[in-house]
Amino acid sequence: TNEKLVDVIKIPEVIEKAKKEIYEENKLKKVEEEEKKKVIKAEFMEIINFIRINFQVTGKVHDEDALESQLIQVLQTQFKNKNFVRQFSTGIQNRLDILIDGKFVIELKIPESPVVLRNLYGQLRDYWEEYDEICVFILRLDGFDSKVIELWTERYKNDFGIESIVKDGE
Repeated sequence: TNEKLVDVIKIPEVIEKAKKEIYEENKLKKVEEEEKKKVIKAEFMEIINFIRINFQVTGKVHDEDALESQLIQVLQTQFKNKNFVRQFSTGIQNRLDILIDGKFVIELKIPESPVVLRNLYGQLRDYWEEYDEICVFILRLDGFDSKVIELWTERYKNDFGIESIVKDGE
């Protein structure tokens, strides 16, 4: 009949319209996800920039635990609305030095040799699979080659997009 013939002719139009609606819906979801990521990145960068500009290591630091204590104390004072967890266990072997709001990671290192920074690369790769926003904080002691630190921080940035902060200390 003519009615059925008209319906058959409209099927491709209906399919095309449905495809366009699905495409637009997916496009909207992607835009929303990108905006959410931008907000999270900005929130993370606020913390990182604060550390870069305002945090000064005080006194002689004997180990990463002491550095972690200093940093946490300053961050908790500045960012009262954030939840900071020290030594957050990610599994059998790995512990995040500082986890902020369950989504931001700060990994601290006081390298005594280039091997420490090389091993950190593998650690960061594991963290990168789970967390989007990671920062490495390196305390460079006198006598440690700045070029070695530069080499590794560039690799962290280029391979994973991980920010690094390097400060001098005793």
